[in-house]
Amino acid sequence: MIYSNGCTIFAGAVLNRQGSQKEAWIFQSLMTLLSWGFTIKRVIADREFSNYDMLAMLGFLNVPFTGPVKRMPAIRKLIDQFLAAQSPAVIPCSLHPSATTHFKVGPINVHVILKAAPGMTIRAVRAALNAGTITIADARRQVYSFITTEKAPGKASSMASWGMRLANLARYRWRIETGFRVSDGFTPSSHARYNKVKTFWLVMDRVNYDLWKLQQHPQRKLKDVPKSWREGQTRDRFAEVTTSYLVKNHAEFIASVA
Repeated sequence: MIYSNGCTIFAGAVLNRQGSQKEAWIFQSLMTLLSWGFTIKRVIADREFSNYDMLAMLGFLNVPFTGPVKRMPAIRKLIDQFLAAQSPAVIPCSLHPSATTHFKVGPINVHVILKAAPGMTIRAVRAALNAGTITIADARRQVYSFITTEKAPGKASSMASWGMRLANLARYRWRIETGFRVSDGFTPSSHARYNKVKTFWLVMDRVNYDLWKLQQHPQRKLKDVPKSWREGQTRDRFAEVTTSYLVKNHAEFIASVA
């Protein structure tokens, strides 16, 4: 998904075989957006994508990456040091290629950001841990870890606030899950046995979602009219109209896809 000028829409749908390399289609998708005239300020992704190959690929495009990172032994060690007040919340480190990485560009400089879970403070987590009311495993679960290749500020005193802003930005990746839940109601449930039919309706879900968001966006700027008018068509009503139009005017096309 892309977030631009206050509007979040799906930028594409890619079928990716489980276990296959993800960096190739992500690179292609980003190149497509660049060719359309977009300026990509940053990529925010889930922990599945926070790996050496992803950061190396984005380095080719000079696009910074931020996302949660899996709790590998090295990350768990940093979390334990953070809980013991032996390290700051933002820690510079490097990622190195391995025998399994596809790219070999040498060490990649990153910052690991450690942040207390929403509704918690690190002071409260440390106090509970020291009092023995929670275990070290429970305390670790209250600390979120992120990794970023964004350029760090020059002043050491600004590092913590800089890291917290990036961590809060990374939380917006949940727009993707929200978009999936909302878009799933745009077309009828498909019980088709063929993958190409399922793919067709999956893409139509995302297209209808984008159209719905785009027709809402200009109306939300009208602050002097009732809220129901600003929001435009409801999702269900919009889905009903677009699906009826599709089925009525493109029945032959749908039949050929099926």
